[in-house]
Amino acid sequence: MPKRTNKRLNGDGSFYHDVAKNLWRYYVTIPNQYTDDGKAIRKAVYGKTHDECRRKAKEIISKYENGTIIPNEDITVLQYASKLIDDKLKLNKIQQQTANRERGTLRQLAPIYNTRLQAVTTRQLQNFLINDCIDYRNIGKIYILLGYIFRCAVDDRIITENPMKRVEKPKSNKREEKVRALTLDEQIHFMRVLLGEDIRYSEQMLLSLFTGMRMGEILALQVSDVDFRFGYLTIRKTMTRDAKGKPFVNEQTKTETGMRTFRMNEDTRALLASCCEGKAKDDYIFTRPDGGFISVQMVNSQFRRTDEKYHFIVPQANKKVDLHSLRHTFATRCIESGMQAKVLQHLLGHKDITTTYDRYGDVFDRFENDNIMKAEQYMQSAGITMKSILGAGEDERTTATA
Repeated sequence: MPKRTNKRLNGDGSFYHDVAKNLWRYYVTIPNQYTDDGKAIRKAVYGKTHDECRRKAKEIISKYENGTIIPNEDITVLQYASKLIDDKLKLNKIQQQTANRERGTLRQLAPIYNTRLQAVTTRQLQNFLINDCIDYRNIGKIYILLGYIFRCAVDDRIITENPMKRVEKPKSNKREEKVRALTLDEQIHFMRVLLGEDIRYSEQMLLSLFTGMRMGEILALQVSDVDFRFGYLTIRKTMTRDAKGKPFVNEQTKTETGMRTFRMNEDTRALLASCCEGKAKDDYIFTRPDGGFISVQMVNSQFRRTDEKYHFIVPQANKKVDLHSLRHTFATRCIESGMQAKVLQHLLGHKDITTTYDRYGDVFDRFENDNIMKAEQYMQSAGITMKSILGAGEDERTTATA
């Protein structure tokens, strides 16, 4: 066991003699450096003599003061990233569902997240992205998270250089499978199944088709959100999952613009009137028989089982249909009816109209082309095209000659 002596360096610490190593150990307190709980940071130095310990202590203090070395050198990627997520959640910069998604992405860093933050190299990060990330969407999320982690580490003076500066995001050689809307035939078939068969969560799936609401928004609806007198529906909250995966109601929607009010169509009003019957004003409209919350995953599983039994989905190459396709289906039908993008943006609760164009740009393009063709046909039938005018002039000249 080390033997303690009472010799001190300017009252800063104590010397201990490590008999096994035959060295003196001295703890130096780093000026103006503290742990998260407010305690002063202390470092151990070893030397054969007290003078050697004093010299090493002065060198350490000097390096901390000029930024050559930085505290928290033992913190790992996982520890630091988890703290960043927790801090953003406590500061209300992100919501619980966002924190859960970020933690899910963090779990994909398993090959490197036990590495000391200060020991991570550019080559290690590049090799990780090349060898461990296959799906394009995962690559993007992981690349963004890594960039955020190491930028914050530089700002917090845990590292002096950002190893992500020279890391390039790999491109996936796999084609991304996009979620598509139901075709008209698929939608008709699906609605007949929901309305004619005993399908669990059929009301929730129909509401998504009728309104374009996110399923989490539907599951968080209360009777007080429905104004039957004037025919309006207000979206205020969303159903999400906590850190343990259990459903709970988040008092905010996915985005600020997600909180919205819109007029109900006839189908939505009739469906909600049936679902709200016998419920109190503050009751949630959709709950389990025991009164517990329904999760989005429960409805998604039922959606898959319904297709497996009734086969309403016609497979298309590189495109998939899932529960979120119901929201896409509503948006597609709105665009096909001639709805303007700004109106659709509000109904869907998109923060920016560019999101609406990015998600449904191909549908808008198809609708635009269809309308251009209709306009062209109208102009031809009205005789106001160049060909019509020139053709009429030629006919007049031919008649005059005759």
